[in-house]
This record gives sequence, C-alpha cells and structure tokens, in this order.
Amino acid sequence: RTEQTDRGLRAHHSFSYDEAHVQRIIALAVAAAGQRRNRLCVVHKPGGTPAISELWVDVAHQCATDSGVQLRFLEVDTAAYLLLAQAAAFDVVVTPNMFGDVLGDVAALLLGSRGMSYSFNVNEVGNAVYQTAHGAAYDLAGTGTANPLGQLQSLAALLRESFGLFELADALFAACNTVLAKGLRTADILAPGAKLLSTLEMGEAVAVELGVALGSNNSTPVLRGGQSD
Repeated sequence: RTEQTDRGLRAHHSFSYDEAHVQRIIALAVAAAGQRRNRLCVVHKPGGTPAISELWVDVAHQCATDSGVQLRFLEVDTAAYLLLAQAAAFDVVVTPNMFGDVLGDVAALLLGSRGMSYSFNVNEVGNAVYQTAHGAAYDLAGTGTANPLGQLQSLAALLRESFGLFELADALFAACNTVLAKGLRTADILAPGAKLLSTLEMGEAVAVELGVALGSNNSTPVLRGGQSD
C-alpha cells in the first residue's frame, strides 16, 4: 500500500510464511533431492528478510534430518552468481517465491534462451501444472519466430513426472537435444553457421527425431499445426 507523507509517497509491502507452509515446500524439495543426487541448496537472504530466512533454515534442518540429503545454504545474490558460474554444483534448489522467481529466469540463461525454459508447479500430493517458464510473448504471435522447445520440454517433464512414461519422456528430451546438435535453431538461439527455422519447422524437426528415438521407420513428422505462433 502507499500513503502520502510530508516527504512524498511512502510504500509498504509485507508477506509472511507459516511453519506448516514452509514444511510442505521443503519436504517436497528434500524428497526430490533424495531421488537425485542428495543435494539440496536452500536460498535465503538473512540481511533482507531475517525472520523468514531463519524460519526456512530451521525448517530445512528439521526436514532433512536422517534423510541422507546434504544441505547447503546460500544468500540469493551469491546463488545467482554461482548458478551461472558453477551450475554443475547445484542439484535441487528451494527458496521463497520471490527469490525463486528471479533465480528461475537467471538459470534460463544456462539453456541459451528463456524460450528454452520449462517448469512445473506441484503440490504436496503430486498434482502438477506444466508450462514454459517464460511469459506469453504476445508480440511474437503470428510471426513464426517463437521457440517451441520450452513447451515441448514441459510436455516431456509431464510425461516423466506425472505419468511415469520415462521412455517416452527421455525420447522427447533426446529429440530436442538432437535437433539442437544438428544446428537447427529458432531466432532466439540462432548462432553462426546454424540453420534458422520457424516455430512450426522446429516442431516438425523435433517430431522427426522423436520418431527416430522411438524406433519408428516413418520419418514423416507426427506433429502438425496450422499457422505457427
């Protein structure tokens, strides 16, 4: 909220986390880390949000006890730097929403473009919504320049995490990687010597490679569409 003072407008903003809420979030993160490399990084900012940071650190210690998961605590500015400088040192990261919003976009640079980024929101019982990790980009509608790989990788994550279709998910991820390895690019990730594709052409190229990865003898694209967005 804002209020008028003798020094001009004064702005106020407050937010809070209760312990049960933080426990649900961190318990999911600990479980995810336990299925991967047993490493969990808790990102906070004790100098900026001391009470909230203390709560997250305390709950992380509680949730990770006897889990076999190794905890690491980083301040958000350090985490942003290290995500780019030492990406391989990270596995699962858990953080309050505001910091996660920023770090998600920072980490997208590791993929080459925000158009490559994908994400999903999951609750404590495993229900999830899968989507790209970028905005709608209405300015690209109808131009055929949007990168579909973020959406396709969101689909691959859905197949793996919600439906347990690991072979199909791995094949779709592999198809996306193969297309990139062949030097096929949309405008946002175009590099010297690469071939520029439209949104639809990139989707069809992935479909062809997906058929190859699944052992299909039919090289005809299995994804069809009208005007690309």
